Amino acid sequence: MRTTIIKFLWLIPVILLAVSCSLIEKLDDVDFDVTMPVTFTVIETASSPSGKSYSDSETLSVANDPDVLKYAKKIKKFKVNKVTYSISGANPATIKLTDGKVATGNGKTIASAATIDLSNTSETNLTTDNSGISELCKSLLENKQEQITLQGTLSSTPVSFTVRLKFYLTVTANALD
Repeated sequence: MRTTIIKFLWLIPVILLAVSCSLIEKLDDVDFDVTMPVTFTVIETASSPSGKSYSDSETLSVANDPDVLKYAKKIKKFKVNKVTYSISGANPATIKLTDGKVATGNGKTIASAATIDLSNTSETNLTTDNSGISELCKSLLENKQEQITLQGTLSSTPVSFTVRLKFYLTVTANALD
């Protein structure tokens, strides 16, 4: 019985050491939030009263954000909290974008909306897709940027408008290295 107690007492410091190492690893992490905008200016001049597919790409880059720059070589992960859009300057404002999708450069859906009225809108949440979000986070970690594609079907053209996407991110970095 006494041998069992002694073995158990030796086991306690080992367990405490393992737990404390894990806690220390987490304690030296710093989390910070960044909001990264991507703007698409749509000017579709072709006349198509029955609708037309639309697709355009822009680069989402976190490389110039001051906080990201500060921890650039120490970043452990990116997390996308939400993706939003707002529309401005719609002319005419009666057009709709259906099957709207925001995708990575490889075509993985990051976020989507079934139908978007092109009337000027305030910031609105998009429905996110975990697979595309994971790919985006991986690319931001490796390259600090990703090609973002906006696509969908316009109900009629000609039309012009501006779409402003915002990616709300949490960045985790190692503060001590």
